[in-house]
Amino acid sequence: MRRILFLAHRGGTGRTLCAANCAFALAKRGKRVIVLDLDLEAGGLASVFGLSEPSPEEKPRGVAALFTQRTLLPEDEIVPLPGINANLSVLPVFVNPQAFDANRLMNNSPELFSARLLDLWRAIEELEGYDYLLVDVPSGLNDIRGTLLPVCDRVVFITRPNRQGAIGTKFQVQDIDKYGKPRYIAISSVYGVGSPNTEIRLNEFLRLAGIGANELLVVLPFDEDLSFFEEVVTLTREESPLARAYLQLVDFLLED
Repeated sequence: MRRILFLAHRGGTGRTLCAANCAFALAKRGKRVIVLDLDLEAGGLASVFGLSEPSPEEKPRGVAALFTQRTLLPEDEIVPLPGINANLSVLPVFVNPQAFDANRLMNNSPELFSARLLDLWRAIEELEGYDYLLVDVPSGLNDIRGTLLPVCDRVVFITRPNRQGAIGTKFQVQDIDKYGKPRYIAISSVYGVGSPNTEIRLNEFLRLAGIGANELLVVLPFDEDLSFFEEVVTLTREESPLARAYLQLVDFLLED
């Protein structure tokens, strides 16, 4: 099982949508994929894939329950998505008491939380029949990121093309490189891809971020249809410029 982290320096970069689009594209190519949501405060994969929140009467659901109810196993909470692709499953975060309890555990007992996170990681690795584990990691520097960077295989870092994004990218990429993991940088929501002015702005961003000409890099063009709605464009509009850009990332994830 190849294990991929999706990281960002801040929220609002499109990290979750990037993970979802890559997951579907991999599944469409015949790979069995689990997408793991670890954003315990603001998990978005359930919404992206159209999963309904559990009612208070239902059993605990989602990743948070695996931290708070130790009798559960990952396979208890994996949600297959046959209506999207039979090869695709998700371990979502739902906004429920378990999510609050798991987030409290992370903040108040980081060593215990990291130990449980590694237990979950190993249990998922032992599941049979899966080719890829894609992990949506909370933005910024946090214990989840620090725990999983040493044990992942590759990293996709998503950022925005502005000064704050450049500074955050430079700092975080330097830290990621300490672990020696192959990485790919995705610059999201870029207006006017291909225009001279956009190229000038992108070059300035790359300079500020300390990203060289030989870096593995993809530019994700701005898509106005995503301004208010979450959409897996590799599923719904696979010929769109944004979907084609995501497929560049998928080629990186497929490389040996």
